[in-house]
Amino acid sequence: MPNREGTTLEVSSLLSDTVRSCKRLVKLNRPPLLNSAAWKYFSNLPTLDTLSIFGSSVLGSFALLDQDDLDFLNVRTFSFYTRMAADATTVIQRPEFPSLKKFALYFDNSSLEHNLL
Repeated sequence: MPNREGTTLEVSSLLSDTVRSCKRLVKLNRPPLLNSAAWKYFSNLPTLDTLSIFGSSVLGSFALLDQDDLDFLNVRTFSFYTRMAADATTVIQRPEFPSLKKFALYFDNSSLEHNLL
């Protein structure tokens, strides 16, 4: 029986192969856990205009970009939703967005508020 990590990697690989078949993708909202080949594909996709990443679930795969030094050449709108500032730093530290016109960073601090009460 495969362990959970092996299953997650298999699913990630299958999803990555599937999304790379998208040739005219304009908006990528809440992408699943993707491998570095899929992120590299998206970084060079000429139709990709908007990229929105929601939280730590995707962060692990997006952090793979650190290895590849990718430029999202045509992305004009980038949004990132997270609970932790460190996640945002990881996301915006490496890739470049030369066509970027709009950047939005959203923090959900409800967990912080809960811990302070």
